[in-house]
Amino acid sequence: MRIVHVLSIAMMLTLLACNGNATTQVNDATQVANDFGFLKDMGLNVDSLVPGKPQELTRPQYEKLIKPLGVDYEEDMGTTSIVEVRATDDTHTMIEYRQTNGAEPVLILATYDRQGNKCDALRIEDHQVWPVDPEMLTDNLLREFSREVCFAGDNHFTINAVLRQGVINEMDNEHWAVRWHQDYDVNADGHFVFKAFEEDSRTGNKLDIDETVLANMMLSGMLVQSQVDGGVMDAWNAYIPDAEKQYGGQIKAVKEGYIRMNLSDLYALNPQRFLRWMAAHRGASNHFLPHFEISDGFIVRADIQAQIDSMPNADDRAWLHAIVDKWPTFE
Repeated sequence: MRIVHVLSIAMMLTLLACNGNATTQVNDATQVANDFGFLKDMGLNVDSLVPGKPQELTRPQYEKLIKPLGVDYEEDMGTTSIVEVRATDDTHTMIEYRQTNGAEPVLILATYDRQGNKCDALRIEDHQVWPVDPEMLTDNLLREFSREVCFAGDNHFTINAVLRQGVINEMDNEHWAVRWHQDYDVNADGHFVFKAFEEDSRTGNKLDIDETVLANMMLSGMLVQSQVDGGVMDAWNAYIPDAEKQYGGQIKAVKEGYIRMNLSDLYALNPQRFLRWMAAHRGASNHFLPHFEISDGFIVRADIQAQIDSMPNADDRAWLHAIVDKWPTFE
């Protein structure tokens, strides 16, 4: 369950990318070493990719490239197109996709080895718009959350985000806006490594900023993460105290459930990674704990118990089971 559903957001998604003319322009040495052979073997002419003209995948191409990324990426093929191809090094290729399922297009970044085996992936819902007061049908005030991917070299990129409020059809004259960014590297194994999460600026009528909605969107935004690397767990943990303040304190934040709702998505992406991180951070510095301790209703108890049972360390299993066994039951 995503926080945008709780906020009754009417999602209108479009693709934003500030990657210039770098579609398949890599340095000559890398181009020779990594010639995107596995894509050409599938009949994809990566040399013909040009900005603004994505190349739509056929069903067989989709089956080979998207389905291995996992169920979050292949619920429905819809229209899936390659926007850009990059050689991150001599042995790994990063592909940027745009996938449209009905009215909700998303951006997908995925990395592959030279044989076309998946190394890592992340998924970005990049544009959401919703009314400030959904019950006021004549209300023309809107909030907009947008993200754009900007590449700085072939193995580093930034996701720039902005939450702003304004009048419908006049969003260029925003009432207020908060901007932040997340930095990622692509390492030698083809994994997306979360590097930093930083707020950049606040503009407009700053006293009118809805801090609760802002906290929701920042938490939700940090769910854009590698399937492999766990760096975002540290960033989330560091941000939770600030988010709790925006919700009116830890007690209120725990009661309202916004944090553990996002926490459940964080768990679902890679349960074993999540549980290993929790077991390695048992002290007061673990800001997930107050929310994890009452997460029943957001995480299926039987599922997490099975995941805990598969962990190799007996002490970790015992500690986590002791928490889950005390979960309140919301039935």
